[in-house]
Amino acid sequence: MLGLVRCRTMNEDFWPSRRLHRGGNSSNLTTEVTYTEDMVSKWLWKTVAPCLLLIGTTGNSYVIVMMFRLRHRMNKCIRFNLLMLSFTDIVILITALGRVWLDYMFNVDIRTISDVSCKLHVFVQYTFTSMSSWILVSYNLEMFISVAFAFYGRSWNTVRKARLRLLLVFICLACLNCFSFWTVGLRTDGSITNCQSNSIGIDVYRVDVYVWVYMIFMSLLPFTILTLLNSLIIRTVIHSKLLDGAKHGGREGKGDRRLHRLPLTTTFFLVSTFPSAVVVVTNSYTWSEWDERVQARLYLAWSIVALLHYTNPAFNFVIYTFHKVREEQQKRELSKRRSQMSRSFATVSQRSELPPAPHHPQRPLHAYRHRYLPKVTLKATKLSMFPLSGKPNPQHCTDAAVQEHYDEGV
Repeated sequence: MLGLVRCRTMNEDFWPSRRLHRGGNSSNLTTEVTYTEDMVSKWLWKTVAPCLLLIGTTGNSYVIVMMFRLRHRMNKCIRFNLLMLSFTDIVILITALGRVWLDYMFNVDIRTISDVSCKLHVFVQYTFTSMSSWILVSYNLEMFISVAFAFYGRSWNTVRKARLRLLLVFICLACLNCFSFWTVGLRTDGSITNCQSNSIGIDVYRVDVYVWVYMIFMSLLPFTILTLLNSLIIRTVIHSKLLDGAKHGGREGKGDRRLHRLPLTTTFFLVSTFPSAVVVVTNSYTWSEWDERVQARLYLAWSIVALLHYTNPAFNFVIYTFHKVREEQQKRELSKRRSQMSRSFATVSQRSELPPAPHHPQRPLHAYRHRYLPKVTLKATKLSMFPLSGKPNPQHCTDAAVQEHYDEGV
């Protein structure tokens, strides 16, 4: 008979492996009690994970298309950061979230296909997960430079410097995660094959040391820098608004919604990334000390915080990119309307004729000189029409002279 065996062991992700395994010989199978927490975890991965995967991949793909469509309208440096953020989030959703969803739905783990896939997948998942956080740091750093040092913004915020900055960050993160190429591989325990560490010493390093490195570089350090940058941005903008209000009678400037968005983005980053890092550290130290029931509860807690973590790459395009694309589209529509209005005004001015000078039968035409003569023309003809005596010169203040100045001025 074929049977289902669930193996709850610590794998390469520092969380319990819940992969379904099928064995051909019933004598080698072991039975395990199914808890309610296991059923809830399975339901979450089968229902919530595909929704996040669909929303995240569709939204980030749409952002990439819009970035290429707005390449001549949008700031090149901001466009580059948002483009890299969308691409990184798509990689995270497909490689990390998609892998767990395939494991639960079709009992297929892409890491166990070969030893190369095991090493490469571990490296890509951890490197790109941390890279997404540092792209947000780079984006907020450029915002801070543009706000606090507006005079040097164009020289500092360039595409070349943004590429160099992100390349250095990627190299540092790759160096922290490159140990997976020679320390991680496929290990077979009976009929079960997992992607795990090759030696006990390396496993101790991963469980006792690397979990802290992962938590610091993925969540804590980026959150600290984001909080500091956003606080400085808000302080700078409020200070400039107070100065503008003192100059313009206490009127407030624009940008209140953007100021409200900054604490929201920082809080969302902390809520989505920090709980998963805490659960990873907790499970790496205390997993083997608990019984089956407590392990089932811990696995349910990890399932919840892991799905919460994947909401970060799934909804980053809404928080950081979608409003920017909408603003650029509104600017483009406004520029089109202005160009159409300028063309219509030019056409009307060409077709329009000069209005005739008003004439009253009982009043001479030069009586309207103060109303219809331009200031420059009036100054130029003031000495000739009005000599030093203050009386009008009859040789110049004629109806024909006033009519001629009126035609030239209008």
